[in-house]
Amino acid sequence: MVPYRFLPNLPRSLQMGSDKQPKARQAALLAHWVPCFELWLLLHFEDVLAPIHRNAVYRRLLEYLPGYAKGQGGQFEATRAQLAIATQRAVRLGELHAAHDGEHPFTDVHRLVGLLTGLKAG
Repeated sequence: MVPYRFLPNLPRSLQMGSDKQPKARQAALLAHWVPCFELWLLLHFEDVLAPIHRNAVYRRLLEYLPGYAKGQGGQFEATRAQLAIATQRAVRLGELHAAHDGEHPFTDVHRLVGLLTGLKAG
């Protein structure tokens, strides 16, 4: 099963577009990832091309973000400097693996982040 997630708790400035639809929903409703969201964070620091269990993702992520906890705030600021390389790595994963095979690492969170940062900049 592919884990789909809705965009929760968008700031008010990002909620409504010109056609009265939430801005984020105009371009993307969902983001998905295999095996877990933290893969996106790990891609800010290293390539992940082979299948990996979420526990291994967490363990490796803690090497770069000591004290990381799921749902904890501040991760965008902590990883912002590596956003470009994380995006390149995520795009490469998309070229190598299908989103729905459920085994190989995959994330399209970079699309969501691009959308949100573009809205905020615009």
